[in-house]
Amino acid sequence: MSVLEERCKHFYLRYATALISYARRFVDASSAEDIVQETFLKFYGKRLLQYTDNELIKIFYVTVRNSCIDYLRHEACLSDFRAKKYAEIGLDEMCDEENHEEEFADMLKKVGNIIELLPEKRRLIFKLYYVKGMNSKSIADMLSLSQRTVENNIYRALVSIRKILSIAKE
Repeated sequence: MSVLEERCKHFYLRYATALISYARRFVDASSAEDIVQETFLKFYGKRLLQYTDNELIKIFYVTVRNSCIDYLRHEACLSDFRAKKYAEIGLDEMCDEENHEEEFADMLKKVGNIIELLPEKRRLIFKLYYVKGMNSKSIADMLSLSQRTVENNIYRALVSIRKILSIAKE
C-alpha cells in the first residue's frame, strides 16, 4: 500500500464517523453516509499529503456541510416538482370526468371508498396533502416523519387508487 493510500485509510478510519454524525445534523442517516463517502472519494488522492490532519478535517467539515446544503436544496426542488406533478395528474383525471357529472360523482365516491381502504398513516398523509392542501414538509414536521417518507406515501396512495380504479373499469 502506498503512503497516499495509507494516509487516506488512516484519515477515513479516524474521522468518517464524526463526519457522518455532523452530516446527520442536516440530513437523514443514509444520506449522511452517502455524502461523507462522496466527500472522501472526491478528495481521494488529491494532494492529501500536503495538508496536516487539522487542515484536512476543516476542509472535510466544510465540504460535508456544503454537500448537505446542496442535497437539501436538491430535495426541496424535487419535492416541489413532485407536488406539482401530483397535482397535475389529479387535475387531469378530474378534468376528463367533469363532462360526465354522474360518472364524476360515482368516481369521487369510489375514490373516497378507496382512500378509506388505505393504511391509516397513508390515508392521513393523503388527506392532509390533498384535502387540507398542506405541503409535504409541513406534514413531515407535524407527523415527525421525513419529507421523503411523506412523499413516498402520497405517491403510493395515488398508485393504489389508480390501480384499484383501473381494475374496477375492466
